[in-house]
Amino acid sequence: MWGHTEDFVARALPLVAEDSLDAALRSLLGEVQLVFVTRPDTVSQAVSLWKAVQTEEWRDGQGSGHEAEYSFAAIDFLVRQLRDQNEAWREWFAGSGRQPHTVTYDELDADPRGTATSVLSLLGLAADVPEPPLERQSDNRSERWADRYRADAGEAG
Repeated sequence: MWGHTEDFVARALPLVAEDSLDAALRSLLGEVQLVFVTRPDTVSQAVSLWKAVQTEEWRDGQGSGHEAEYSFAAIDFLVRQLRDQNEAWREWFAGSGRQPHTVTYDELDADPRGTATSVLSLLGLAADVPEPPLERQSDNRSERWADRYRADAGEAG
């Protein structure tokens, strides 16, 4: 998440000579291949995030038991924040000359094992990637909220 980069750089400053994300990464990690995981459907991502914030459920079955409620203002704030963060990453990649390997949420959701295997292969690593124990948390309510948000915002689906 782009929002964590400033803190990362601040914590790295005692160890690096320059106050920049690129310098911190190069000093601490050397030349690394970056993987940019993005979700083009920021509305659905914001809905998922808003539900998780309210219920404190970041994984299936591990929540607070609080019921989530639709809020256009909250979801809209998260949509704008997510879009801004994605744009900040794109600008940083372009400005730093770094070419990340991009993985979309849809690719990862459709084939988590295959996507992880392809990323490891790109990095020159071979591993037998197990099936992930995670289950998708999206449900009909998430889809309804995303549709409702788009209608409230005047966005086409």
